[in-house]
Amino acid sequence: MENLKVVDTISKIKTLKFEKSISVIFPAEFMRKKGWLNKYRNEKDYFTPNEETVKYIEENIGANFHLTKNPWQIKEENEEDKMYNKAIRDEFTINSKEMNLYDKQYFGIVNLKNDSIVVVIVNNFHSNPPEEKLKSFLEKDIISGGDGWFNTNYCQLIFYTKTKKFAPRE
Repeated sequence: MENLKVVDTISKIKTLKFEKSISVIFPAEFMRKKGWLNKYRNEKDYFTPNEETVKYIEENIGANFHLTKNPWQIKEENEEDKMYNKAIRDEFTINSKEMNLYDKQYFGIVNLKNDSIVVVIVNNFHSNPPEEKLKSFLEKDIISGGDGWFNTNYCQLIFYTKTKKFAPRE
């Protein structure tokens, strides 16, 4: 599928409805206003993923991305770190084989090498539901956070449009 292109023509947040979940595309201009580019990740600009790219990701994410660990795990330097990681690992609710069940948010980043990378934010609202307030943000703003609900029901992935490969977002 050579047509995984980027667009900047979507000016509003767009929601795609799938059989068991929804996906929300955030336009480049929305993300630019947030000012979240991270120079340490070599990010230089945003782009808007098109619907075809999001649909491709939705169709392929479960078969091509396997979480080998909870992305919130920390480097184990002592016994307390090991206990923390075990608790996080045991409670993590996102299953790679069930990606079609989770609501997702999408936005695009262009890195310093001019690679187009789609950030996929995966939210599991089925297990250990958050306050309704958090879910209400799904179609309005990027859901982001750490600790509590986020440790076990949330992760960020990246999709490289050129190679069509998935990876955890570090």
